[in-house]
Amino acid sequence: MGNYVIGFSRCCHIYMVNKYAVNMIDDFNYTIGGFTNRDILLDEVAGPGYLQNCCFTPIPGNTKTGKLIFTNEYYCVGHFLKFIQPAAKKITASDDRSQLLTTASKNFVGTVAVIVMNGRNTKTDFYL
Repeated sequence: MGNYVIGFSRCCHIYMVNKYAVNMIDDFNYTIGGFTNRDILLDEVAGPGYLQNCCFTPIPGNTKTGKLIFTNEYYCVGHFLKFIQPAAKKITASDDRSQLLTTASKNFVGTVAVIVMNGRNTKTDFYL
């Protein structure tokens, strides 16, 4: 297989995007049943969260204009959901490079989805 580079073209908060991706990969690898973000859509002051506090949201909404802002974190979640389909089963994936994080699932239709994340700012080759 060839090398694939999948980037997030809307990255300006790269730390938060990386944090989201790392958390999702870890969650998938430790056999969660699914991924939920309770506070995915909040108002322009990022509240109220489910604990009635203000917190970060991947989709802040402006209650005055009705417009939504789709942040980099929203697109990060969408990247996973584009490949890992509902009812997918977790399969083993391992990496041979310490800077790579991987997770893999077998989709209900029989296709295999592999997510590979390079957590460093250096080019790294890998093979599937």
